[in-house]
Formats: sequence, C-alpha cells, structure tokens
Amino acid sequence: MFLFGKKKKVEAEVIVSADKDTLLAREEEIDKAIIYYETSLQESKVLGKAYTELIKLYNIKRRAAAENKDEAEVKEYMDKIDGLMRLSKDVIRGKV
Repeated sequence: MFLFGKKKKVEAEVIVSADKDTLLAREEEIDKAIIYYETSLQESKVLGKAYTELIKLYNIKRRAAAENKDEAEVKEYMDKIDGLMRLSKDVIRGKV
C-alpha cells in the first residue's frame, strides 16, 4: 500500500489539531515508559526491548527539548543516550 498525497495531509491535520490535553497525556505516557524501561535495564543489563525503546524515547524527549530551546534538558537526554551507548559497548565486551 502506498502512502502518498491525501493521507499525509490528513495525518498532518490530525497532529496540528491535537489539543493540549492530548499532548500532555502523550508526554505523561512517555515519562512513565521511560521509568519502566530504566527500571528494567537496572534489573537486567541486556540489550533488548528496554534498551531500544529507551533510545527512541530519549530521542523524542531530546527533540522536544531542542524545539523548546531548553539546552539543559537537551544535555540531560544526550547524557542519557551516551550512557546507553556505553552500556551497549560494555555488554558487547562482556564487562557487565
């Protein structure tokens, strides 16, 4: 199935018309997911779903912080991403 033309326009309108409550609810869901995945990684340091989802969620939060020009939050999420990258290297090298 091809996604050209009208479908992309409709998706953009849905995003633009989203109200603040919907955006806040999504933000809360992301924050909760981050907490769960971080807890999972603390309990078991393996490269799996928690690791990949955390990278995605951290990037979402970093991107939002960059759009809001919040340099401190951008740095916070970049540091978290760097920590996950270090973890992946340690796991691959067998240091965990």
